[in-house]
Parts: sequence; structure tokens; C-alpha cells
Amino acid sequence: MECKITLVTERMVVLDDVFPDDLWRSFRHTLARETLQPSMIVSLYSRHWEYNASFPYSTKSFMWKKGPPETWFGAAGACFSGIAAAYPDHVGEWNDIDIHTHLFGRGTKITWHMDTHSAGSFTWYFHETWSTYWGGELFVPCDQGDASLLTAEAVSFGHAREDAIRSLGTGYYVAPLPNRCILLAPGTCHAVNRVDPSAGDHLRCTVVGFLVPVDKT
Repeated sequence: MECKITLVTERMVVLDDVFPDDLWRSFRHTLARETLQPSMIVSLYSRHWEYNASFPYSTKSFMWKKGPPETWFGAAGACFSGIAAAYPDHVGEWNDIDIHTHLFGRGTKITWHMDTHSAGSFTWYFHETWSTYWGGELFVPCDQGDASLLTAEAVSFGHAREDAIRSLGTGYYVAPLPNRCILLAPGTCHAVNRVDPSAGDHLRCTVVGFLVPVDKT
């Protein structure tokens, strides 16, 4: 796999031009026919004061090793597996990849959290175009702080968690450029910026892959 290495930090890898143009554009047409449903993110990170907020939609999850390689999730899984092999210090021990999509329309965001259930996570952007004015950036703090306060189990907005988030202070933003892939090390705190109303009908389209730890397969 040949792609552009854009950024490598202790907890994150950013790669561009991950798939050949003809292949990733064909994914767009294939994924447009997939059935969507409200994302599991809604149940984890929704707040009662955001009852009218937008939320992402997803396809069902596919396990990479159980599906034929010629499918879109088969190709994505092979890509994610290759990246994991190239950056072993950024992943834990894993035995499969749980793959699905997240589609973010205007008004959608994800608050600060950690994906503690995985041995590493991937996000690949398959939308055709994305403006710098449309938001949707991935935020990753330089200092991970008190990670225990940022797990899904501690997602309620208590004062200790709020103070922990404020103390993070600075970090990286990663624009959701088309055909870009991001690898996050397990237990990395992150958030997704809200998609701006100026995005109109454009969707922030992602294929997400979670490396399934060996002890969970």
C-alpha cells in the first residue's frame, strides 16, 4: 500500500491518498446503497439538552475476517490491517476488525471520549469534497490527562470530568480531507467538531474500523 505519510505522533498516524482514485470513488457509489440506521453513538453521547441536535447515521457493523474480500468492508479491512502492521507501536494485540460507516450531516458532533473497547481505531474519509469552512475536524489533545474521566462509562458531565477536559488545553486538529485515513492508538482521547450549517447537504462520510482485542474475539 502506497500513501502519503502526513503526520505521526505518539498516539496518532495521519495518511493521505490511501486508496487509488478509482477505488475510493467506487466505494462512494457502493456505500450509497447501504441501509443506514441511527448510530450507537447516539445512546452513548446524547444529552437531554440536545434533544433537537443532529446525530450520525451508520451502516450495520461487519467483521473483516468473516466477509468476502471483494466487498467495500473487505477492502477497507485489508487497508486498515496493512496500516496496523506498518505502525505496531500504535496498536494493541488484535484478531479482527469491526467495520462500519458514520455519516455526519450539518449540526452533528461527537463530544470528548475514548474508544476503550478497541486495540486501535481507524477513520477513513470517503466523501468527494470537503471545505475548510464546514468543520468536522478531529481533535486530539497533546496531553491525554486523566484518561479514566473520559471513558464511555464516565461520560456524564460532572465537574471532575469538565475540569479534566479543560486541563488538556492544547492539541492537534485533523481536517476530514477526502481519502485521508487516521489511526488512533487505543485509549486516545478525542472529539469531532460540529459540522457547520454552511456544509448544506454535504455529509462527512467515514468508514470506521475498530481493532478487536484478542481477548474479545
